[in-house]
Amino acid sequence: MTNSKPVIVIAAYGTGEPEALRCLETLDGAFCNRFAGYEVRWALLVDWIIKRLKKERKNNLWARGEPIKSLTGVYQELQEAGKTNVVVQGLLVHEGGISDGVYEMPTGSLRIEYGKSLLDAAGRNVDEVLRAVSPYFGGENEVTILVGHGSGDDERANVPFRRMNEYLKQHHPNAHMCMIHGSPSPDEVLPKIDSSRFRRVVFVPLMITAGEHVLHEVVADSPKSWVSRLHLPYYVAPSFSEIPEVVEIYFKSIENALGRLKNDSRTILGGR
Repeated sequence: MTNSKPVIVIAAYGTGEPEALRCLETLDGAFCNRFAGYEVRWALLVDWIIKRLKKERKNNLWARGEPIKSLTGVYQELQEAGKTNVVVQGLLVHEGGISDGVYEMPTGSLRIEYGKSLLDAAGRNVDEVLRAVSPYFGGENEVTILVGHGSGDDERANVPFRRMNEYLKQHHPNAHMCMIHGSPSPDEVLPKIDSSRFRRVVFVPLMITAGEHVLHEVVADSPKSWVSRLHLPYYVAPSFSEIPEVVEIYFKSIENALGRLKNDSRTILGGR
């Protein structure tokens, strides 16, 4: 006998940084509270992060004991348990190779509805995200840098950030977009900032957590880090996982996918 109640799978890039993992655990609690009564599972999408966590003798995520598994591993478990309906929500910022891997993953006997990444090349959610992060911009004597991930070879990843960059140029002269990969790059942005005009730099991470990139490239204690090049005290604003308005976008995406599964089930039953 199969179990038709949908399972919610959060498909996340993942992180090995302790503070970032704590942010994700808080987010997990928010998902479980919002979707009480549903089974909420997590799948990590990057093999090297799974290997790192296992090497550190971590076999579970969160205090509730969610097993560390790949998306393939989660699909296999769900099928063995007789599950049939699944919502897979990509906990991703932009579309690209990682999200493609989620959509193209073989699903076996499972019926899947997908929640998309937060941003896409069509501009979905860009304005909402800008409204959500703008309260964290620095004040009059502070320079703000929005930190995007982007991609050096997949233009889909960069389009929403370019749209944000144009908005900043028009409305926030002391705020700049700067990308880990792609353009505008640190070499394009940082030399143009006159640090003598500001008392502090505020970094706004346009990422699920302020993990490896922020810690090891943006605010690292090294001559090549962004903060070292600016020679300013710094503050790191909350990441997406800590901003309720952004989390709400993911909630609504899951709710919409659950609705599509429900409607699809009615169609199938009606067809019989």
